[in-house]
Amino acid sequence: MITHYMLSVCVFLIQCLVEGFSLPRLENVTIDSYNLHNVISWSALQPLDNTTLKYVVQYKHRDTDVWKNYKGCAPTVDTYCSFLPQHPYVNVTLRVQAQAGNQTSPWSQTQPFMGHVQSRLGHPNVTLTPVDLHSLQIEIDPDANLRKLYGDALKYRVLYGKEHEAFRTQRDLPSSVIINSLEAGVKYCFQVYYVIYPDMRLGNNASESCVTTEESEKESMFRIACLSVIVVVLSGAFISGCIFVTIQNYSRVKDALWPDLSADPWIQEHDFPKIPNDRSYNNYSEETWDRVSLIIENDNYQGEES
Repeated sequence: MITHYMLSVCVFLIQCLVEGFSLPRLENVTIDSYNLHNVISWSALQPLDNTTLKYVVQYKHRDTDVWKNYKGCAPTVDTYCSFLPQHPYVNVTLRVQAQAGNQTSPWSQTQPFMGHVQSRLGHPNVTLTPVDLHSLQIEIDPDANLRKLYGDALKYRVLYGKEHEAFRTQRDLPSSVIINSLEAGVKYCFQVYYVIYPDMRLGNNASESCVTTEESEKESMFRIACLSVIVVVLSGAFISGCIFVTIQNYSRVKDALWPDLSADPWIQEHDFPKIPNDRSYNNYSEETWDRVSLIIENDNYQGEES
C-alpha cells in the first residue's frame, strides 16, 4: 500500500513537471440544476501576475474516458457556466481548469451528474379562467426546456378543492384541461405539479392559484338583496340606539347644547345698574328739526315759504 502511495505521488510530481502546473487547484466545483437548467460553478483564483485568468470546462460521458471541451463554456473569465444535457437520462462528468498564460491548474472534477435524478423540478405557470357557472379552464404553461427534453413524458397532476378544504386529485394531464361540476359563486384553489413518466417522478414547490366561479343572475340578485336588508337593519339599529341614548341622557344633552347663562352668585352680590328690558330705548329717539326758510326770487311772485 505504501508503495502504491509513493507511486501516485511520483506520478503527480512528474505530471506537474511535464505539464507545468503552477496555479492551485480550483475549489468548490459544484453543479446546480433547476428544471434541467444546469450551472457548474467554482471559486475564483488570483493569478500570480497581471495575466488574464480564464477557465476551461470539459465533459465526458459515463461509458467513455474521452474528455471533450464544452463549446458553450469556451475559455471564460466567469466563475460559472451553463450547460444543457443532450438528454435528461445521460450521465455526465465535468471538470474545470484555470489558465493564465502558460500557467495552468490541475483539473477539478465534479461527481457524475444525471439531470433526471438530480435536477430540482419547479412548477408550471398556471392561469385559471372561468368558462361558465360550473366550469373552469386550467391553462398550463410548462418550462420550455422540460417540454423539449421530456416531450410526451411530461405531464401535470392537478389538485383542487374549495378554499380551506381538502384537495382532490385530478388525473395526470398532458395539457390544459377544463374542470366541470363546480359550484357557482364558490372560491376554488388549484395546485399543479410536474409528473415525469414512466417512473412517475413528481415535481415539488407546486404553486397554488385561487379563483371564484361565476354566479347566476338570480344568486347575484339574492345576495345583493340580503346585503341591502342587513344594511337597513344595522342602520335602523344604530339610529334607534342613538335615540335611546339621547332620551336617557336628555338633561346632559340639554346642558351641553344650551348652557345656563345666568350670572354666578358672587357676581349677583354686587349692585350693578339694571339694563332696561326695552333694548330699543334711546334718549335720542326723538329728533328736533330747525325751521327752514325758502326765499324764491321771481318777478311775478314774491313771498316767503316755510
